[in-house]
Amino acid sequence: MDQDKKQFLKRVKPLLEQEFGTSSEENGVVRVIARDLGFFAGNAIIEVNWVSYRQGAADPHPVLQFNCTLAKDIEDKEIPTMKEGLWELNKITLFGHYGFFKPLRQIYHCYRIPVNLREPDAMLAEITYILGQLKKQLNTFLDYVLMLAEGSETISLGEYIIGTNADQIIDEALSEMNTLFPNDRDQAQ
Repeated sequence: MDQDKKQFLKRVKPLLEQEFGTSSEENGVVRVIARDLGFFAGNAIIEVNWVSYRQGAADPHPVLQFNCTLAKDIEDKEIPTMKEGLWELNKITLFGHYGFFKPLRQIYHCYRIPVNLREPDAMLAEITYILGQLKKQLNTFLDYVLMLAEGSETISLGEYIIGTNADQIIDEALSEMNTLFPNDRDQAQ
């Protein structure tokens, strides 16, 4: 890993800790156990690292990945229903996506962002915002993901959203996004 990436990751670490708690770093991966998420105080393992898509070539904008392990040891019989629930959840997810990593039988959430290392302060400001949104999203939907993982008679995503006021949190996030990142149509008016 080149020096610019190492230095940038070192600057991301305190931002991650500010949102989620004490972290550790090993082999270019910053890891934190985010505790007390959701209504039932669940935990998630969040790992931040660089992802390389170009073998042997320098990336003009390297990609920083935020990978959250949300549940593990998913039973075979639960996989079809769990995948269907994650599909529905991805339809309304504002940042990243939820998925199932079959080799380790884990449910995860992943978000990736290209980083312009020539503008580190601006990128760190954006990452600060993203981490705040990630925490809101995990606080809002971790319980639903854990219900999918357990395979209990789960409620539908719609019922979950109504019962937890998740729709209000989604609306707030959309409003913040529109303020921070107005689209061209909004700017033309």
